[in-house]
Amino acid sequence: MLILSFRLYLGHGKYLLISLFLPDFQIMRTPPLDTRPEAEKVLISLLRKSKTSKKFAQIRSLSQTAMLLSRRAIARANPDLNEKQINLRFISLHYGEDLEQRVEKYLDEKS
Repeated sequence: MLILSFRLYLGHGKYLLISLFLPDFQIMRTPPLDTRPEAEKVLISLLRKSKTSKKFAQIRSLSQTAMLLSRRAIARANPDLNEKQINLRFISLHYGEDLEQRVEKYLDEKS
């Protein structure tokens, strides 16, 4: 199970919070290619001992960075798009056209 949440900037200091619940999400485990097994065991042990709040902060930071880089790539590939269009393209690429269309319709109705 996975729950994804992100804020979509609407302009004028307003955001839309979008949360997705993915009940069938499963993590595939593959061994790292650049880490010795002994070192990986130490890293896993340190992660298990760290506080939940710290782990969540690290995951949140990684997710924010990934989303920022994705939006930046969309903007660079499409310099003619405004911020709203970039965000909608992001939704379409990562969550599907159906959600992108529903969010666009919602935003159009709000404005």
